[in-house]
Amino acid sequence: MVVDGAFFKQMLTWENLLGMFATAGLTGAVVATAIVWVSKNWISEKIKGRIKAEYDSQLEILKSKLKSESDVEVERLRSQLSIAAAERQFRFSKLHEKRADAIAEVYALLEPFVSALADYVKIIETSAGPTREDRNKKVTETGNAFLQYYSAKKIFIPVSVAKKIDEIQKMLREAHVQFAYLVDFPKSPDVLKWVEIFEKINGLSDKALFELEKDFRRLLGDEENLPG
Repeated sequence: MVVDGAFFKQMLTWENLLGMFATAGLTGAVVATAIVWVSKNWISEKIKGRIKAEYDSQLEILKSKLKSESDVEVERLRSQLSIAAAERQFRFSKLHEKRADAIAEVYALLEPFVSALADYVKIIETSAGPTREDRNKKVTETGNAFLQYYSAKKIFIPVSVAKKIDEIQKMLREAHVQFAYLVDFPKSPDVLKWVEIFEKINGLSDKALFELEKDFRRLLGDEENLPG
């Protein structure tokens, strides 16, 4: 038989219990034992109820606290990610600006270098223009200006594009040296080498620089209307 403590609390008093036990003809020892048993069960149920209520209360407090801490942590992480994203965007924009500046300046310095060399090695010369010596100095000046800047800013140029520039500037320097020592300086110039260098420099302007310009435009974000 299960005794409900709440029922005894509401419906019975100690006098009722004693009356019931006396009416039943129970002895004092039996009555005392019954009262102790009922009391223990009632107290036990009472304690269990209080413990459960306190446990449920503490559990709700803990849940609320954990949720609050979790919300705070989520907001903190969201804020950190937002800040990190903003920092990366800022660094990227600055890097893009530096890359754009470097690309624009490299191209601006390369074009005069190529033009000066093309003018230096040209086959048809006129007495009205600069002397070949002056044109040679112009090649040296523009070449040095280009190489000095390009060496310092090469880190901002993508590897694939930098490789093309390296090949172009190597070819330009070799053509300059070959023309000076095989055509310009000797009393009897090597005409075949002259024609070969002239065609090489003009071919460079028609193809290699055109491809390089396309790469530069693409790097700067000009994807539309790129020349074919």
